[in-house]
Amino acid sequence: MKPEHRAGWQLPKKIKLYLKCIVGGLSVVASGLGLAASIDITASFSPDPTNPYNNIFTNTTPDVGFCIRQPAYCKANDLHSVSLGHFSATGQRLILPNHVDEREGVMLKVPVQPRVVSVTSPSGATQNVTFKFIGMGLSMETSDVTIKAGIPNVYEAHNALWAGGSLDNAPDNCFSTTPIGGYSARVFRFFWLSRNGQACAKQALFAFGRMYFYGIIGAYQLTTPNPLGMEPGTYTGSVVYTLGPGMDFDFGDVIIPSASTLTINFTLEVNHVFAVQFPPNSDRVALIPEGGWQQWLNRGRRPEKLFANQHFRLSTSAMFKMQIQCQYPVGDMCGIRNGSGHVVPVDTLVTLPHGITSMTGNAVNRYRLSNSAPSIFYPSKYVVNDRAILNFEVNRDGVEQMIGYAGERYLGDVTVVWDSEI
Repeated sequence: MKPEHRAGWQLPKKIKLYLKCIVGGLSVVASGLGLAASIDITASFSPDPTNPYNNIFTNTTPDVGFCIRQPAYCKANDLHSVSLGHFSATGQRLILPNHVDEREGVMLKVPVQPRVVSVTSPSGATQNVTFKFIGMGLSMETSDVTIKAGIPNVYEAHNALWAGGSLDNAPDNCFSTTPIGGYSARVFRFFWLSRNGQACAKQALFAFGRMYFYGIIGAYQLTTPNPLGMEPGTYTGSVVYTLGPGMDFDFGDVIIPSASTLTINFTLEVNHVFAVQFPPNSDRVALIPEGGWQQWLNRGRRPEKLFANQHFRLSTSAMFKMQIQCQYPVGDMCGIRNGSGHVVPVDTLVTLPHGITSMTGNAVNRYRLSNSAPSIFYPSKYVVNDRAILNFEVNRDGVEQMIGYAGERYLGDVTVVWDSEI
């Protein structure tokens, strides 16, 4: 075989990137009939090159109330606080002093049991989030407490109205980390966190004929899936809680909420980076033996194989698939053909950067690509402009066949497809 007859073929590159960036927002909606309330919880993920191992969503729901005043506590305990819509709660009858039944006074019970909620993208991809409430805060409005208690100092009057002190002194089964949330002669703001999921109740020491709760805030924890294993797009889902006596949110038997249900709507945005970069003039490669043709010709020996290596750069935060398309298919491989119509198969192999694994969980080192089925690869971190290699090889048997056609040129197109839409 003469040097000028060495085999080669053109390598067009086709890269499919399906990246979706949809901006969501926060809205709070309440039923005009007062029968239902809803809120939105939003979170997003975008890869950060300064923190490539980050696989956590950012909660983009604005905190209100508790976590604004206690940011260090919320951060340490992975808590957020959100307004629970426009519903309120009102006393329906007299609260008697020294009542024995906790349900006959001020009582709060929040649903601390985790809820697993399915969120789905427009393409039908599904993941789960876990959501749980931890506590609740609100403003209580009543008649002038200085008159009720007969104490001119406003805070001392609030303190005298309840067993165990004012409402910022949390009852059994609850605790509070906040200082006084604000008060006046008619209003007291407080926030209780649940210890064990049981009801938290205060015994009134004076009669209350008028009581109104508003500005209701919930503290919650949101556990999101690993975004590196999710396709890009917007995932949505919801969960419904019931409100009222004996329901998920239970205010006792005297304080009745204006809504009967609270719907939590979840929106998770996944914005991935996926890019493949080749050096200039990399759309054509020539297969040659190791060390070039001359040494094999001078020795009169047959090369063990013909090969070409093509380096490229890869950036990805998402799983992706690779597949080859062939001008001359040979089984699940591509081939090159001479003018006589003889075809020999070519192995197409890929080596990917550290942090990307195959479907079996192994490192991707000279992984053989197929024209019959795509291969899926999974990042464990955000890979940023790292080196990767495509190897094209004709093995010993193929070389032996080609020698029978010495002097002919072998050509063939191989299209390598990277696809981030799984």
